[in-house]
Amino acid sequence: MKYRLIKIISICITWAILISGCNKNHPPDTPDIPGGPTTGRIDYTYNFSLEAIDPDGDSVAARCAWGDGDTSNWSPLDISGKVVLFSHLWSDTGTYYVKAQVQDKSGLSSN
Repeated sequence: MKYRLIKIISICITWAILISGCNKNHPPDTPDIPGGPTTGRIDYTYNFSLEAIDPDGDSVAARCAWGDGDTSNWSPLDISGKVVLFSHLWSDTGTYYVKAQVQDKSGLSSN
């Protein structure tokens, strides 16, 4: 009886270790459009912000594509849910669509 109980406990512990080691990493959430001005003028620096969130709570970095062919560098890794700030200057008039992307510490990226 004692041996059987030890065997059952051993199996349960083994399964618990295997299951806990199988956590799948998910990509960060697709960020909303960065918050910032919607109109402006050329040769003026504008500030934008976005919330970078990872469903697993992993550290994240973010970047912005400015719609003019330029993309910012990745921000430093920081805690999930923190607001990240960016700035950009456009040198030509036009309509620009600003987009953002988030990447977790494992390298998985949002859309």
